[in-house]
Amino acid sequence: MDIISQTIALGSSGATEDDYWIFTIEDDQYYDGANGVSVDPNDNVYSTLLRREIPEKGSTGYGYPTVVKLDSSGVLQWGRTLYHSGSGAEDSKAGIAHANSSGTVYLASKRAGSVFENAIWNSSGTFQSVKDSDANTERVYDCSCDSSGNYIAVGADVSNGQAGFIYKIASNNTVTWERGFKTTSPNTRGTKFYGVDTDSSDNVYVSGKTKISGPYDAFLVAKISSSGSTTWQTTFLENTANNDYLGRDVAVDSSGNVFAVGIAPGSESILVKYNSSGTMQWARKTDNGDIAMINVVADGDGNVYTCGRDSRSPYHLLIMKFNSSGTQQWVRKLGPSGTNVRNQSYLDSIMDIDSDGNLYIQALLGGYQMIVAKLPNDGSLTGTYSFSSNVTTPDIVYASQTATMSSLDVENDITHTVPTSSQLSNYDLNLSHLNGDFSSATYTSARYDTETDIISD
Repeated sequence: MDIISQTIALGSSGATEDDYWIFTIEDDQYYDGANGVSVDPNDNVYSTLLRREIPEKGSTGYGYPTVVKLDSSGVLQWGRTLYHSGSGAEDSKAGIAHANSSGTVYLASKRAGSVFENAIWNSSGTFQSVKDSDANTERVYDCSCDSSGNYIAVGADVSNGQAGFIYKIASNNTVTWERGFKTTSPNTRGTKFYGVDTDSSDNVYVSGKTKISGPYDAFLVAKISSSGSTTWQTTFLENTANNDYLGRDVAVDSSGNVFAVGIAPGSESILVKYNSSGTMQWARKTDNGDIAMINVVADGDGNVYTCGRDSRSPYHLLIMKFNSSGTQQWVRKLGPSGTNVRNQSYLDSIMDIDSDGNLYIQALLGGYQMIVAKLPNDGSLTGTYSFSSNVTTPDIVYASQTATMSSLDVENDITHTVPTSSQLSNYDLNLSHLNGDFSSATYTSARYDTETDIISD
């Protein structure tokens, strides 16, 4: 089957009168990986997905992480697939791609077990380099670019009781610094970092989980300086909920306020706001397990947006807006008419925001179609949108929805803990294995160009 792409216009809206759109790409060799969407400072959009067949390799049963670049109008620019030119197992997870202000594109993904690989293309899609962890114990879960063009990747070293890691990687694919965190008594449910964001001063914010006391995983948020030192870190558990927590994603606004979403007991989701010093301001929790908040972003006015899954039939993505005080402003669902969006993992990064506050959402549909939507932050332009008959992507519904939330009393309902060095300590990750460069003779960028592989309809 040919790889076919198409973009449909939704119209213009909001104070900026930006144009909004939905893009689709479909191919019978896309499988179950549509792991990330991001927007760069020039409003180019990057989507990552998993490709099951490429001309260079044929059908191997393995997966190949793929990056698709769109311009600000949702027009396809190029796509690239990273593959191993040798033999042997090479199954990968799609990973997440980000680009810096120069257009350098980074793709962090996981290959063959727990091998962390980081690939780079220039703004035109020309392959530059890839570096690969040979430790076979490092899983990358999220990444971001700071204002200086560095790439920040976070995840977990699953050896020795699990340690959360942070890598700061320069544009030439060399590691500037690394930091690891683990509990002092390693166990099989130790520390992991699942989300990362950066501010204008290149401070790094991470979210995840850790076990510093008792039998349960605590929700973890930390601020790391641009040089890699810990500014603050904090955890919490609900007083009445004897179960595990997980901080899935994190975002920082222009005032230094930090927002984090995660998994709460009973498969519920939680949204938390901290001030710039790491003091919790408020917390909101979903009232049932059908709604999961997977990602969070913040705009320049202190509003916060979440995106996740709504398991009420038919299954859709669910987008919510809250003001700076935590009051819900609107709720919208996005998905195919009459059918389900495929189940998005809580590790997927399916939402981003640009400097004007426009929202970018990615979804994987049931018939090997992937969509990316650019939407206004005021919740307008709802409706049902149809692609032409040249693609099989179904009609897409963007409509109002309901999702009730409860408030948690940060003074009485939550136990806060500021971990000490005797509870959550730095961990030496041994950088030597990440600095072994793999040449283009071993790794390369697959042929995946608009001129040869993709039909733009």
